[in-house]
Formats: sequence, C-alpha cells, structure tokens
Amino acid sequence: MKFSTQLVLSIIGITILSLSVFGGIAYWIIDDGHNQNHNELLKHITTIIHKHWLKTDIKTLTQPSLNEIYEKFATPETLFLIENIDGTCLVAGNTTLPPSELASNIASSSKKTDTAHANHGTLKMDNHDYHWNTSQLPNSQYRLTLLRDDSTGQHQSDIKLGMRLLTTSIIIIWLAVWLSLLLSSIISRRLKEKNEAIQYQAMHDSLTGLPNRSLLFDRIDQAQLTSHRNKIPFALMIMDLDNFKEINDALGHHFGDLMLTKVSKIIQETLRENDSLARLGGDEFALLLPDTEQDGAIICARKILNSLKTPFNIKDTRIESSASIGIAFYPQDGDDAETLLQRADIAMYQAKRTRSHYVIYDQNKDSDNVRQLKLMNDLRETIKNDQLNVYYQPMIDQRTGCTIAAEALARWNHPELGFISPEEFIPIAERTGLIRKLTLSIAKQAMHDCKQWQDMGYEMMIAINISTHCLQDQSFPKKLNQILQSSGISAYNVELEITETVLMQDIGRASQILQQLDQAGFNLSIDDFGTGFSSLAYLKELPVNTLKIDKSFIFDMDNNEDDTAIVQTIIELAHNFNCKVIAEGVETANSLQQLKNLGNDIAQGYFFSKPIPFEELTLWLQNSKWNPAYTTKKLKEIMM
Repeated sequence: MKFSTQLVLSIIGITILSLSVFGGIAYWIIDDGHNQNHNELLKHITTIIHKHWLKTDIKTLTQPSLNEIYEKFATPETLFLIENIDGTCLVAGNTTLPPSELASNIASSSKKTDTAHANHGTLKMDNHDYHWNTSQLPNSQYRLTLLRDDSTGQHQSDIKLGMRLLTTSIIIIWLAVWLSLLLSSIISRRLKEKNEAIQYQAMHDSLTGLPNRSLLFDRIDQAQLTSHRNKIPFALMIMDLDNFKEINDALGHHFGDLMLTKVSKIIQETLRENDSLARLGGDEFALLLPDTEQDGAIICARKILNSLKTPFNIKDTRIESSASIGIAFYPQDGDDAETLLQRADIAMYQAKRTRSHYVIYDQNKDSDNVRQLKLMNDLRETIKNDQLNVYYQPMIDQRTGCTIAAEALARWNHPELGFISPEEFIPIAERTGLIRKLTLSIAKQAMHDCKQWQDMGYEMMIAINISTHCLQDQSFPKKLNQILQSSGISAYNVELEITETVLMQDIGRASQILQQLDQAGFNLSIDDFGTGFSSLAYLKELPVNTLKIDKSFIFDMDNNEDDTAIVQTIIELAHNFNCKVIAEGVETANSLQQLKNLGNDIAQGYFFSKPIPFEELTLWLQNSKWNPAYTTKKLKEIMM
C-alpha cells in the first residue's frame, strides 16, 4: 500500500473515531440537558404550588387547583400527578389511565432503576414513551410528578441532533480527506526529493558531481546490451593525471580538489552527448564511449590530451596538466565491466611507464599484462575466501624490554606463481577497489589471533595498516567495529596505522572517519612519519596516539648524524604532543641503544624478528627474552 493511501485512510479512521466519541458525548450532554431543564421546571412548579395553593390555612390540594396549575405551566404533551401521603392521587393532562394506576406505573418504573428512591425514569403508557421526574413539595404531605411525552419532541430533537452530527461529520471528513491528500502530496514529494538526493549521492562523486564506479558499471551493462544488439563495439578508457600527487602535495588538498573539478569540466567539453565520464577516486577517471571503434577512441583520447595541454588558472596559479590513458574495447577485451576496467587499467599503467600518453590494450604485446590480469582475478577470489596469509612482526617496549604489540602484514603465496610481494599485489588491490575487503580480511584474522595470544596469557596489541580507500568509505568504521565485536578483544588492543602521505592527500575526507574510529576506542598511529611535508600542521587536529618513524631514518643512524638529528626531533615533537613513538627498521643493537638514549618508546625491526606466521611468533614469544610478561593494567600504563 502506498504511503499516501495509508496516510489518507489513517486520517479518515482517526476522524471517524473522533466524531463517534465526541458525537456520543454531545448526545449525552443534550439528553442530560433535557433532564436538567425538566428538573428546574419541576422545582419551579413545586415552589409555586407550595406558595400559592398550599398555604398554612389550606392543607389540601383539589382537582380544580391542580388543573389551574396545569393550565399555567404545562404543555399538551405533559402530565401532572399529585400523590398524598394518605394514598389519594390527582392527575391533570391528557391520559386515559386512572390516577392510582398512573402512580403504580411510576412506582414500578422507579423499582427498575439501579438507584434506590429514584426521582426520575421512563415508562410506556398509551403507546407513548414518557419521561418522568418527581419532587416532594416543601413542608407538605404531597409529592408532584411531572411526565413528558418524548415520542414526538425527543424524537424530533434526536433527528435534528443526528442531522447536525451527520452534516458536521461529512464536512469534517471531506476536510480531512483533502487535508490528508495535501499532506501526503507534500510529504511524498519531500520523501521523493530526499530519496532522489540520497540515490544521487550514492551514484555520483561528491567533489566533481560525476558518476562514480557504481553508476559507471550500470552504464557499461546498458552499453553491453546495446552493443550486443547492434553488433557495434564500445570503448572504455581509464585516465590518470600525470604529476597530480606532486601538485597536490605542493599546493595543498584544497587546491588539488579545485584542479580535479576543473579537469573534469575540461574533459566533459570534449565528449559527445551520449559519452559518460566518471571519477573512480583520487585523480583517476573513466570514460565510456558507446558505439565506438578503435579510430573513434583514438580521436577522443587525442582531443582530451590536447585540451589538457592548454594552461588554466586556479587561484591565480597557472597550471598545465597531462594524462595517461588506457583503452579497452567490448567485446574483444572483455565481456563484463570488471574485466574491461582491469584491462583498460593495465593499458593505462603501460602508458605511464612508456610515457606514450595513451595505449590500447593488447594482451600479446606485453607478458606483464597477462600476469597482472591473472593476479587481479586470483586476488579477488583469494580475498573472498580469506586465503591471504597474515604475518606478524613484534614491537618491543624499550623501557621494559617486553613485546608490547605485533604488526599484522598481508602475505600472498600464490598456488601457481609462488610468493607475491605486497609491493605488487597491494597496488593491484587499490586500483581494483579490493583494498577495503583485503583490509577487513586481514583485520579479522589479526584480531582472532590476538585473542588467541590473550588466552595463552600474552597481553598484546595488534597493529593493522589502513589504506586511503578505507578512509574514504563511510561504512568502514562500522564494519571494523563488527569484526572487533566478534573477535572478543577490546578496541584498546587494536592500533590502526595510517600512512602519512595518505593523510596529506585526503586529510579532509579522512578526518571524519578517524574521529569515528577514535570514538570507538581504537588507537591511531601515523606510519612512515617524516616522509611528508605537512604533517606537523595536522598533529593537533587529528586524534593520533602514536607516530611511527619511517625506517629510512633508522637504517643509517650509526653512520649518519643527520638521520640521528631527524629521529631525535621527531621523538621530541611526538612527546610534546603526548604521542608515543615507534621506530621501525631496527637491525642492530647499536641502533636500539641509540633510540633508547633518545627517549624512543617502542622499537621494531629484524633485530628482534622478521615478519613470521602466527604459529612461529607464538613459539618466539614462548622462547624469547622479549616475552610480554605483563597484565592488561600494566599494558595500559606503558601506553599512557
């Protein structure tokens, strides 16, 4: 049932219920008013009778006296009955019943009421319905009963009351229907606008307003149907801006956003009306060209590249841009959206490597493309089935000499290709959008292993690397918290490591998600600290607990005084911001001692252990002098 129909029926139902209740109350009030009027009339008559006819010297009331009273105060539908304490009765009015029988009927009617000694009631007499009220005359042996015939007057009153209620009901229901239709129209319109806005946001990029990956996939599916029907191929392009990272780092995130917005408008001006431009993330765009063969795609790519060569101004800064474009065609390069996107992506990276600006995908041209495509397809299945391996590298507290945490690192042993380096498969996961699922898969396994260590008596934290794509996903904090809840460990035992360069690229978008993760209780660490240019400005704004010094500064500390000075500066800076410091890449005892002298908090590196699987690290914890022999309370004290 539609919302508008539900609203109309609900308002009509409420209206009818309200009319029934208030109509009943009105009828009761009117009926009660009749009784009150007759009681008042009865009082008045008894007062007159007592004052003028029952004087001190006259102790009896005769029939003529009663008739005279009747003529003065009664109507043709009314009867007067006078009863004496000696049992004599007088009646005045139009009735065929003797006075004694009338008194008997009234007495019988009084006995049927629920209240003892009732002074009012109803009775049927001479085929008429009478309502009677009775009253004792003051200081007298007489009692007066006033009877009124309700067969005509009350019936007419009921009809009038009913007609008024019916008319009022019709008017109110008519108004209620129109009001409900108006309200339902307004609410439905606003809900429709809100749903359309939500749907638009879900299918479009918030920065440029371009279609996002989801809407692009829908349009590719539509293009497939058209291409299959018309037997005409279509082209899919992946475009990545050259040197965008350097411009973004040098001029700032806001400037980079303005540049992306400007570039998207420039590209759109070169496209046909039925072509689609989408933003996949960062500085990566996709172009869908329906009904386009190779010559048409090359012409389009050249037009885009030429348009970007023309300098443009952003905030009084002259910018020249260039791009690398990869092109794939349906159906020869793939028969689904994901395969086409992957192969266009491979061609784009080949264009970057060869600096040829645009490349058409050719599987036979480069053997690396075959490997890349295989890794893309196999990585998806590996992540889906939670088949990635997690290795751990211990982290040592330099004050106590105990293992305080372990960093979880993804490893992939391919069943055919053997060991695949993270430097190879992590970029593939990021380009294909699999990095979010990969991160959650590693987090799930790492938290499970951390719980097992806790059950063995090893109170430790677990460090998990977070990709920039995760910090752009509003649902990521909720998904991570669900994994945490199912693992049985506390958020305090989880440290999330975010690369410094990632924060610099998207600090505005990442900040909100980082705040949510901090509120959930997770510890936050900036990884590779010291490799960027703007981190100091963000330390006071982000809920960071730890700084992790990049290993490039640790490797040569023994021989390079500049590296030592940089490490010392970072340690002092972190402590001034109440942050802990982790030094990774520790390989010698001398480096470890130098770090301790400089006030470093936590050390990590091959000096202690290389990254190893869960089982091997468990044995290492049992046999190593760096064994984590402390309680949860002590762990918290160390990290404070």
